[in-house]
Amino acid sequence: MPRFYFNLASRDAHIPDDSGKELATLHDVMHTRESLLIKYCFRLATTSDPNRGSRPRTKAHDTHWEDVHDTHLRCQSGLPLSGFSASKPLLDFFVSSSIAKPISITVSDTVRVSGLLQNPPHARACYVLAHGAGAGMNHPFMAAVAAELARRGIGTLRYQFPYMERGAKRPDPPQVAQATVRAVLDAALALFPEHPLIAGGKSFGGRMTSQAQANAPLQGVRGLAFLGFPLHPAGRPSQDRAAHLIDVQIPMLFLQGTRDSLASLDQIEPLCKKLGRRATLKLFMDADHSFHVPARTGRKDSQVLGDMIDAFVAWFDGVIGSFGGKS
Repeated sequence: MPRFYFNLASRDAHIPDDSGKELATLHDVMHTRESLLIKYCFRLATTSDPNRGSRPRTKAHDTHWEDVHDTHLRCQSGLPLSGFSASKPLLDFFVSSSIAKPISITVSDTVRVSGLLQNPPHARACYVLAHGAGAGMNHPFMAAVAAELARRGIGTLRYQFPYMERGAKRPDPPQVAQATVRAVLDAALALFPEHPLIAGGKSFGGRMTSQAQANAPLQGVRGLAFLGFPLHPAGRPSQDRAAHLIDVQIPMLFLQGTRDSLASLDQIEPLCKKLGRRATLKLFMDADHSFHVPARTGRKDSQVLGDMIDAFVAWFDGVIGSFGGKS
């Protein structure tokens, strides 16, 4: 893969002349609204991440990957991009959609957690997005979701749970996790005072958010969106983990893969039917709990992600139309 450069002074995106195939890809990216972050960073970070044991084959490719991966990490972590720029549309995209602003959120007198705020121009809502049990807010999937929502005019606030902030592996007890959810949503209300809030997140983070909402309504939250609700342990189908959802009285969106081992179809479909009008279930064929699809399907993970974000936005627009007023 060729390296590519962004230059603030010339406002140009430079790709080596011998990279006709990649130039075509860049053209496709610019004209099909697939972000560079998705095309060049999300795919690379999930398939060629040296920390996951799948390094590129050659030293040259490795160097090129590190250039892109460094850009990706800086984008998702809110770090400055030295020498970064592009043509005006590309520059606007990165500045408004990909650059996350680091913030700190107070949970209690002794606990503070990190957050990443992405607030695109003319944002019409904010999605407060919690991470899954095994990966924090900087995971490429989380960054890609935030970037694609920003492209569609929805801001995001990603955040760490205290255990992830400490570098621990064991998730916080529900009481601690739910207190964190509430503290972050209080911060989101201050940051987005005029915008409706959607809360939720990936797997564990979504479930902790729904438990908090079931215990006592979250101020300003118009709906919950789950990126893979963990309905049951793998291989042990049940609906026990969803008992609290009966007490959630706001709209809920379930984005689920049909191969999700933590939410079998014979459990998630009847659950959503039981929840009635409050629940919207969107299924993504052949996707697993991480929304990965096998190569044999002919689809890419980035395409599944794009479909997910489109479904999220369509549901959000429906929530706005059907449930007026801020809660």
